[in-house]
Amino acid sequence: MNNIEQLIVDKLIEKKYHISCAESCTGGHIISSLIGISGSSRVINESYVTYSNESKIRILGVKEELINEFGVQSLEVAKSMVEGLRKITGSEVCISITGFTKGNIDTPVDGLCYYGILVNDLLLVDEIQVPGNRNEIRENQKQYILEKLWEIIK
Repeated sequence: MNNIEQLIVDKLIEKKYHISCAESCTGGHIISSLIGISGSSRVINESYVTYSNESKIRILGVKEELINEFGVQSLEVAKSMVEGLRKITGSEVCISITGFTKGNIDTPVDGLCYYGILVNDLLLVDEIQVPGNRNEIRENQKQYILEKLWEIIK
């Protein structure tokens, strides 16, 4: 059985789609897992680790007012991130994620994240909460989002 990353890369190659990610709490873990697959250079366009609010605003065009109103970890910001990513990359498949891992003193809910997946004109924005320590949370967030992407593109 192929792993999810292999399935996704193969399907993206088949569909002639390109993928880009804007990652905050996962720190590039999603796109890095796809880069590990042979042939991924045919589908990976460009990606960003937009960990700071400033980078979300400057690179992705997230409005500061949106962050102030809803919080940087919110459905609204995840949606704005994925839409901004599409504008700057033109990729058929775009993924955004913003949320909480573990270890920050101001983290209200460990493992809570908000993500956006945009495949052509289909937009999914949702929240998930996954268990674990800081690195397990990042891995679980990545795995969940890749499984959601697979459901959309298969």
